[in-house]
Amino acid sequence: MKWRISALVLTVLMIATQATIHAQTQGLASTATQFQNQDKTSLTSGSWIGNGAGASYAGFRFTGVSIPQGATITSANLIVYSVKQQWMSLALAWGADDVASSPAIATTANLSSRVQTTAQVNHSSNTQWQSNTFYMLDEISPVIQEVVNRSDWASGNALTVIARGTGNAWGRKFIAGSGANAPKLVVSYISGMSQIITATFTPTPQTNPNTPTPTNVPSATQTPTTVMPTATATAVAPTPTNVPSATNTPTVVAPTPTITAATPTATATATTAPIPIVPGVNTYIKVGTGYSDVSPHQIVRTSNDQLYLFGAQMYNSIIYAYWANGLPGSSTDFKSASVTASAVVISLDAVNINSTTIHVLANLQDGKIVDYPFNTTSNSFGPVSVLATNGRTVSGDYIGTGGIAGALDAGGTLHVVYQNNANHIIYRNTNTQLDSASAQHPAIAIAPDGSIVVAWLQTDGTIQTRTLNATTWGAVETASTAPAFTSTNAGLSIDQGPSLAIDANGVKHIAYIENWRTSAPYDYGRIHYARNSGTGWQDVYTGAYTHDPAIALNSAGEVYIIGHGHPLNPTCSSIDDLCLQKRNADGSWTAQQLFATHPTGASFDSSPSLKWSQSTWYRPETIEFVFFDSNVNPPILWYGRK
Repeated sequence: MKWRISALVLTVLMIATQATIHAQTQGLASTATQFQNQDKTSLTSGSWIGNGAGASYAGFRFTGVSIPQGATITSANLIVYSVKQQWMSLALAWGADDVASSPAIATTANLSSRVQTTAQVNHSSNTQWQSNTFYMLDEISPVIQEVVNRSDWASGNALTVIARGTGNAWGRKFIAGSGANAPKLVVSYISGMSQIITATFTPTPQTNPNTPTPTNVPSATQTPTTVMPTATATAVAPTPTNVPSATNTPTVVAPTPTITAATPTATATATTAPIPIVPGVNTYIKVGTGYSDVSPHQIVRTSNDQLYLFGAQMYNSIIYAYWANGLPGSSTDFKSASVTASAVVISLDAVNINSTTIHVLANLQDGKIVDYPFNTTSNSFGPVSVLATNGRTVSGDYIGTGGIAGALDAGGTLHVVYQNNANHIIYRNTNTQLDSASAQHPAIAIAPDGSIVVAWLQTDGTIQTRTLNATTWGAVETASTAPAFTSTNAGLSIDQGPSLAIDANGVKHIAYIENWRTSAPYDYGRIHYARNSGTGWQDVYTGAYTHDPAIALNSAGEVYIIGHGHPLNPTCSSIDDLCLQKRNADGSWTAQQLFATHPTGASFDSSPSLKWSQSTWYRPETIEFVFFDSNVNPPILWYGRK
């Protein structure tokens, strides 16, 4: 998933551009007066965030912020423009001026003396930024929410976001401070009976031939698209210091089609034409907010033929559930619910124990490994269970990082593996470390004989597995022959699986991608398929490229690999389309075939997640999976079926 922004589509939005930016730098003096005397103000194209010689402050003041008092903030981010290639460690604490309407930032420094919101968002990253590229910073909705919740807040007031450097001296990054590339505040909110619309923000694309980037290179158009009715999007241009505010603030009002919903919802419900349900025909349906990953499974089907999908949102703690009866034919067949976790969700896995309970497993940014049981009778989340508190956390962008996987055996016992904060794969049931060195991306599957197989990506570039028979773990086995792709760019090896499944005959299947090649073509993403039918692992190159390939099986014994296209493929060459390959009876692979053509303005440059559990494999004749539109923020989850 390529998360560096080249375009961004946002729902229910307020976009504030060309902010008045100020910063103040505290030196090594010990009093606030001396700190303020060393403030730096009126930043221009040489602006930066982070720290100078000591703790520093940067202020982003936005005027005419048209958010109603008490509105529910669903998402809030600053978007900044990197003015040069830079790789500096950055640590910040985001807050806001806790007043009804934030006054102008004086030419003498005063940011450090302002009372900030209780809500603060901490940021820590050590990633490369490219020059002339927009980057979306942290989710700061709690900060904005606290301001608009004030009883004296009113739509049209001014709001100042403050970034306080918390890292080392000179840990900073330079951003554009004015003009067309000035920082932008983007807020999604719901107020009263307002519904959801989308509009488009289009920064400049940027590519880097030397640094692999996650699967998700967005692209978009400038045309607002109505998703839900009755909403108003207001673009607010904050007033630079000493410059009169603009009086021609544009307002875009969404059209009002006929609706049947009596109450609004914070979940963007997509509207697509019904797709005919024909056996063997590709079906794909837009569902709602969420992203997916390859190693865990975020889609389950219960014994009473209910379909459930689960997703999360970047920089957000909300877990979304969607469900439909039988084989859905359009987005209107899905209903939804959500729960808010204790911290930002890194990845999800869903395990069906019986027809009334789905265990929704998550690893969170506070280090917790949690289980939110979802009751399929009431269609609601139950109380959380904390399974561990030493999970791996990440900073910055992270979609596709993985870190949690679960499965159940025939007796109904839940088995969980996760990556801990020491970079090891832990079998949670007995607190057993499975790897012998640094590892990530755990996957788990149950064989027909009851044995438990765990696979993971070793950070030395190998795919390794281990099998539990009864109470004894076997030796570590290496499934890969090619060097597997690893990266710390925008998460942990985010374009990599492994994807693991075991068929009804006990044959183990793994898909992964090869690392950057040292000979032409110089690229990463060659799809590898590893298979173990009882005589050891055999690994082949399938003849195609993708990122995050997913293994798909059906009861006819067919094996597919699902993933987006790639320019190096002879067929299905668009990275925005979803494609699949089929394994032939002789062990060779077909060329990639088109599964889903991306709609205008959308991109399926994302990671699919398959329905799979050997002991509860309902509708085994049908391959079902989820993937997402990576061209929007928040991303939109799609359902696919073959």
